[in-house]
Amino acid sequence: MEKVTLFISNALAENNFIRSEDVDICRYGIEMFIICILEMCAILFVSIILGNFFETIIYLVGFIPIRIYAGGYHANTRLRCFIMLLAVYAIFSITNTHELLQQYRIYALIISFINILAVYLWAPLENENKSVNANERKYYRKKSLIFSVIGFIIAIIIISVNFCNTYTQAFLLGLSTALLALFAGKIKNIVNRGEKR
Repeated sequence: MEKVTLFISNALAENNFIRSEDVDICRYGIEMFIICILEMCAILFVSIILGNFFETIIYLVGFIPIRIYAGGYHANTRLRCFIMLLAVYAIFSITNTHELLQQYRIYALIISFINILAVYLWAPLENENKSVNANERKYYRKKSLIFSVIGFIIAIIIISVNFCNTYTQAFLLGLSTALLALFAGKIKNIVNRGEKR
């Protein structure tokens, strides 16, 4: 993959789409993009096998926007990250087969409200692999808050019209996963700061 991403980056530099000094940065970005696409394809392939493709798409719609803009836990290697992604997806697949929302509709409001609060307090969560400048921080914070508020509004609608099924539950589990990733990332940052002292 390194040869492919280097070839693409060099081609972009030769055609003046990027500066030659940005080739390494571009190569890294392309590599991360390809890895993310491959990870999503693997998850969607597994979802077809498990028979929950549409629920998985809705789960990812609840999870990915907040995860991208708010940040969260990052494993130390790409392999660990992928294994963790598969483990979280397995938990989602098992959990979504039970009709939890029928019994615990208040869960939807609580999780989506805590999500807004956590995003307001911590987003965007930086880590050793991703730092942001002041303008990026403001942009990511705004976007993550917008997506969190949208999730909260959807939760209110779900409860008020009593529209609880595996699709709405998948969306709320996506929000929950984004929230857990944010908490785990915050804890990891606190632990790392403590170790550096």
